[in-house]
Amino acid sequence: MKIRALFRGLLFLGLAAGLTVPALPSKPAQEAAAADKQMMHDRLQEAVKQLNLNDDQKDKLKEVFAGSRSKRESIMNDSSLTDDQKRGKMKLLHQDTMSKVNHILTPDQQEQLKEKLAAAKSERNPT
Repeated sequence: MKIRALFRGLLFLGLAAGLTVPALPSKPAQEAAAADKQMMHDRLQEAVKQLNLNDDQKDKLKEVFAGSRSKRESIMNDSSLTDDQKRGKMKLLHQDTMSKVNHILTPDQQEQLKEKLAAAKSERNPT
């Protein structure tokens, strides 16, 4: 009987201790999301490089990508944001970056970029 009471007490103590430990955000999940965003950014830059850009376009795009990179890092390192908030901000950043890129490219280059990104997306997500 005393052994059962001791066992229940230990079990209860273990459960209580487990419940008092705060849940920590999953670092591997955050790092995986950051790596995925980095890969998307790299794929965009790689696709843009294949568009026969003139020197002026190259300089402007370099500035756009540098600004985008610093904003992305700022978002990913902001511990006050939830994962959903980070995803939302990253989506807005992506839209803003694409808008800036499209303003720099000619209509023909925009179409080529759209095709390259669609091909890369279908490679990543074959359905």
